Amino acid sequence: MRKIIYDTWIEYRHKKIDLMNAALVTDGVCNLAKILCQEVVEAWDASPLSVDLDIQTFFFTKSCYTRGVPLPASIDFSCNKISAELADCWFMPTCLTLEASCDVLRENNLLQAKEDFFDAYNPKANRELMSQSQKSQEDRLLLIKLISDACIINVFDSKNPFLDSITEGLLEYVQTKKVTLWLCFASQIHIDIRHVMRHSAPSAFNDHRMSGLRIEKTVDEYFKFSKTHSQPKFWSEENDKRIKELNTAVDLLVDGSLFEGLCSTSPNQGASEKHAPLSRNPVMCGLSLFQLNARMMCIGQRLVNACPNSLKWPDMETFIKIHGESHIFIGSRPKNALESLNRFELAAGGSSTARLARDARKRTESRPDHKALRLLKPTTTVAKILEAQYVKSPSERDPTKNIVKVLDQISKELSSNPTAIELRSFDPEVIFQRKGPLALNNDILQVFELMKSRLAEEEPMILFNYLGMHQQGIEILKLIQVKENEEFLQCFNSESSCGEIMEEYLHQKGGVAYKELRVFCKNKKPIWDAVDHDKESEEFDVEETMDPKTLAFNAG
Repeated sequence: MRKIIYDTWIEYRHKKIDLMNAALVTDGVCNLAKILCQEVVEAWDASPLSVDLDIQTFFFTKSCYTRGVPLPASIDFSCNKISAELADCWFMPTCLTLEASCDVLRENNLLQAKEDFFDAYNPKANRELMSQSQKSQEDRLLLIKLISDACIINVFDSKNPFLDSITEGLLEYVQTKKVTLWLCFASQIHIDIRHVMRHSAPSAFNDHRMSGLRIEKTVDEYFKFSKTHSQPKFWSEENDKRIKELNTAVDLLVDGSLFEGLCSTSPNQGASEKHAPLSRNPVMCGLSLFQLNARMMCIGQRLVNACPNSLKWPDMETFIKIHGESHIFIGSRPKNALESLNRFELAAGGSSTARLARDARKRTESRPDHKALRLLKPTTTVAKILEAQYVKSPSERDPTKNIVKVLDQISKELSSNPTAIELRSFDPEVIFQRKGPLALNNDILQVFELMKSRLAEEEPMILFNYLGMHQQGIEILKLIQVKENEEFLQCFNSESSCGEIMEEYLHQKGGVAYKELRVFCKNKKPIWDAVDHDKESEEFDVEETMDPKTLAFNAG
């Protein structure tokens, strides 16, 4: 499990996957590990050996004995390279640091440590050139910093909705002063991630912040556009309230208000870090980003669903490409205005099937049938499963309780994919009934690898600008309504100038969502396929998709 998480963050650092993907895989592995650790601890507590030794010390001692390595004379494992590796395998240094920190935690759950101790970690240092003692010291610095962040979150902001399982575990630790096997594992995972990222650690927060600015821009444009027309009957004020709540959540994260005052209030901190501890926690950044984007996707799809040729519309083509024509059209893609009208009426609940029948000429009107309304359905199978776990309020979440069910659902979805043939034998219910919990490693790691692959495929669907797509459709209809007469609106008069109107509009605004995906998406394959290949060499940057004034204001 440590290996798959380590490799996952290597992929993120090399821009092969996005931040949400890396964080979701990490949190999923940690939640599953909690179940496995609990099984092991319960079995250990029932054995006679548990009276004299804790489980980590026992297996470390046994490992040293088996390898013929002398046991360290003290808690310093750096005296022997092999014993240091074995100690790391059983999270012994992490365990000792957690236990030692219990003694210096104040009554109000703040860590007593000198200010210069926190500033001693040098992310630009080359770890490969360090001695074993230096590596151990660096690990202690990272862990104590993590504990310190958990302390101040516990005192000032323990109800934060974006907390990851590692941070939640540390919050429980500072409250109970209890060190568990899973906590040692989870803390080690955080240290491993920091080693992967090194001086690139702030890049996770930067990705998070830029995506937040993108959501802010989209929401601001939506409300600005909404003022140009009256509130439609199909869109309630409650829906707008949800969009405003999302924007408020983004504001808190982007401008640093979410953790405002935490570091500066703590006497253990040096210079105030406006965005800390979020800026030091890549997993928390990724999970909060997924929650925001998932909420944005749900709101946008709800808006698209509520709204009742040769021209090139990049955003529409991208929309169709990433969701699939089978999810957008009834039957094949329409080839002319009449086919488009028939399919539109059928999708909107009209009796367009009657128009396509042999006696269609005898039928003069289309009867609405709202029960047959065809809506855009979510095509993000894995993200949809995870959405229930991460987008709910903290009080409704119970990730460890349903992790087996989640993995089972993911495996079933992935097994229908031709690339997931090797997963057909996976059955979580059978595997969890085995006597040896460690036997499920191979099967579980396959699931998480495939989950990571599928999340990469779904990234464009999560990030697509549905609100902007809605705005384009309304603006085009307004232009047509002003230009054309009632005859066109009734029968799509072929001599109208609708094409000219759309051509001019789409030339100016038809590629907003497409450009945003080109900048923010790591998985660009569906986006390349959505346009001509001769444009694949085009390069877009953040300035083309974001307001320069906004970028300048938030440059700090």
